[in-house]
Amino acid sequence: MEIILNLITVICICAASGFRIFVPYLILSISGKIGILIPPGDSLWIYSDIALYIFIILAVLEITGYFTPWIDNMLDLISTPLALISGTVLGLMFLADFSPALRAVTAFIIGGGAAVNIQFLTVKSRSLSSVFPEGNGNTIVSFTELISSVLTTVLVIISPPVSFAFLILIVILLFRNIIFRDKKAKTANQISY
Repeated sequence: MEIILNLITVICICAASGFRIFVPYLILSISGKIGILIPPGDSLWIYSDIALYIFIILAVLEITGYFTPWIDNMLDLISTPLALISGTVLGLMFLADFSPALRAVTAFIIGGGAAVNIQFLTVKSRSLSSVFPEGNGNTIVSFTELISSVLTTVLVIISPPVSFAFLILIVILLFRNIIFRDKKAKTANQISY
């Protein structure tokens, strides 16, 4: 049962970094600083002062960039490969009890995979929301992604199963949004011909 809970934790925290790469690191660093979270395995580096300052700067830059129309789409080009790296690093942190080889493979497949898949969903959702004038649809998507990242990370610290249920709900809503906007775009294209 502990392994399943550990894997759920990895999926959720890595998926949170698929929404926003640096927000989960910042929240984990803060939670370690105030004593809410005991550092998993060999991840004491995330709780250092320098790491906290770096995560604050990177999170603010990332959040600001995603709320700036057209820059957010350019950030997706950088964020997609970074999500794989971020998910893998977070997976390595939270799979400290695994043997080294199993830890690396599992972190890459589950951690990196969760982050990249969420990132792909958000990229698709953003591309479909770009049809709104002035890129306003992207602001809504960016806000939703930020809230999803924060809530998924906070919930995984409090209760991994609750975080997992929340993550499933968000993924379902993302899929519904993508399907709805895709159908709407196809209908608009057919009418314009």
